[in-house]
Order: sequence, then structure tokens, then C-alpha cells
Amino acid sequence: MVTVNGAVLRELRQANGLTLVELAKRTKIDRRTLSGYEKKTIADPRCTPIHRLARHYNVTMEHLLKDEES
Repeated sequence: MVTVNGAVLRELRQANGLTLVELAKRTKIDRRTLSGYEKKTIADPRCTPIHRLARHYNVTMEHLLKDEES
């Protein structure tokens, strides 16, 4: 199963000096969704929010995802 790499997402957000609220406003992704990704409480990410985050941080979607079976 592919999941969001919450640690990477949090590192990118903090490295860019953003709060969850600020990131939510910039990416138009609900703050609770972003928090769930970071805390790994959302196991099956939808592509649209992950694509928005990848574009925002100028990284690939693969960089934000990890394969739990590896």
C-alpha cells in the first residue's frame, strides 16, 4: 500500500516556515487533511491533494509517498 510520507511532508512544511493553516490556504487542501497526512492517520491518499503539495514544494509525487510493503 502506498501512503504519504508524513515525515517528509512535515519537514518540507517546516523548512518553508509554514504552519498547517498557511499551507492549507496556499494549496487549497483542508488543514485536517494535511494534519492527517503528517500524522499518518490518512492511509490512502487521493492524488489531487498530493499533486498540489508536490507542485507547491517543487518535488515529485513519489518524493511525498512511500511503499509500506518495502
